[in-house]
Amino acid sequence: MSKYTPAPWEIRGQPGSALLIVQPETDWPVAILEAPTSDPEVHAANARLIAAAPDMLDALEQARLFIEDDPQRAPAGVLALAAQIDAAIAKAKCRT
Repeated sequence: MSKYTPAPWEIRGQPGSALLIVQPETDWPVAILEAPTSDPEVHAANARLIAAAPDMLDALEQARLFIEDDPQRAPAGVLALAAQIDAAIAKAKCRT
C-alpha cells in the first residue's frame, strides 16, 4: 500500500503566485505549484484538485466497497464505473 500525507490538505498562498498544498496540522508541504506562466485560474484549479486528492481517493475506495459488498444493490451505472474506479485507485496507489 502506498503511503501519503493524511488528509486534510489545504492550499496556502495567493492565486497568481506559487501555491503550497499542506497538511494543516503539521504544516508539512505536500506539493508546491510554481507561479503560473499562463492562466492563474487554471493554476488555482490545479491546486484545488491536488488538495482534494485524498478525499477523492477515500470516496472512490468507499464506492468500491459498496459495489463489492452487494453488487445487486448498486445501480447499473455504478457497476459500469467499477473498472474506472479500480484504475483510479491503482493509479493513486502506484499499482498500475
